[in-house]
Amino acid sequence: YRNGRCRECAQFDSRNQWATDEKRRKHSSEYHKAKNAAIPEDVKKERNRRIVLARFRLTKEQFDQMQEAQNGVCAICFGPPGGRWGVLVVDHDHATDTIRGLLCNLCNRGIGALRDDPEVLDRAAAYIRKYRRFTCEDERDADGRSILRGRV
Repeated sequence: YRNGRCRECAQFDSRNQWATDEKRRKHSSEYHKAKNAAIPEDVKKERNRRIVLARFRLTKEQFDQMQEAQNGVCAICFGPPGGRWGVLVVDHDHATDTIRGLLCNLCNRGIGALRDDPEVLDRAAAYIRKYRRFTCEDERDADGRSILRGRV
């Protein structure tokens, strides 16, 4: 909803009323879920990709170059694309809007939850290392994510 108007059907109501009214919940759950269920997943995925590219002023070629430079995997965990759409997401600095790279949804949400603060990320890593019960042999599972083997 933007300016109190539903983006899909253009139905208008004030933002406050939409936020609190049972009518909004009913409208969303009935109208939009039925409408979105009829859209093929590949169309949804491409629509989402166009929105993301426009948001960051990237061309499809630039995005593909970034993905190729990272071998199609997350820049942090080296795992495959994941999340709802099965694609890597554009990670950016919220202060400057500078693009940093492509991440899987979990890593992007993780660094966002820690406020993109390197000191907080370092403390979180130290905390995990302190309480780790396993030694890391840097083995990977079938999806390419790091797994831990062996007991200390």
